[in-house]
Amino acid sequence: MDISNYEVTLTDVAKEEIENKIATFTGGRAAEEVVFNQITTGASNDIEQATKLARAMITRYGMSDEFDMVALETVTNQYLGGDASLACSADTQKEIDRQVTELVKKQHQKAKKLLLDNRDKLDELSNYLYEKETITGEEFMNILNAWSGRGVNTLSENVQEFGKIYLRGKTGFHAQTRFFFWVSIGT
Repeated sequence: MDISNYEVTLTDVAKEEIENKIATFTGGRAAEEVVFNQITTGASNDIEQATKLARAMITRYGMSDEFDMVALETVTNQYLGGDASLACSADTQKEIDRQVTELVKKQHQKAKKLLLDNRDKLDELSNYLYEKETITGEEFMNILNAWSGRGVNTLSENVQEFGKIYLRGKTGFHAQTRFFFWVSIGT
């Protein structure tokens, strides 16, 4: 799964990978809550992407226990904007909304727990970025590998090939948190 592409364009991806991607998208908001004890508009695009992905899991990918392999949404003009329309009753739409909300909330809690469990690593990475403004994939890995603690034990080979990551300004905190989740979850 290519973490650099934040558009929802998935093919042949396992349910667990999509759930991890949703957790990754909610990571910026979770980090705001954990670090600053407040929320901002900074995570708005990530929230939108997490919601789109959760909705697609339930309505298009057949990844809902209740709806199973029923296509509840169709996408027309996929390559010209991708207009989606639901093909179900109003009651079913309410249930879809409930399941989407439940899925995003569950992954948000997973993200928050991961950050709380690894707060010292998050702080160390944040301090490094505050001082240097940029971090390479190798530098990022060195910081994580130097730590033999909880949660971040297995790191993806993709991360080692990630290359240079530029994280600046307000978006830097969200981008850094996203990357932290990508490494930690192994997607």
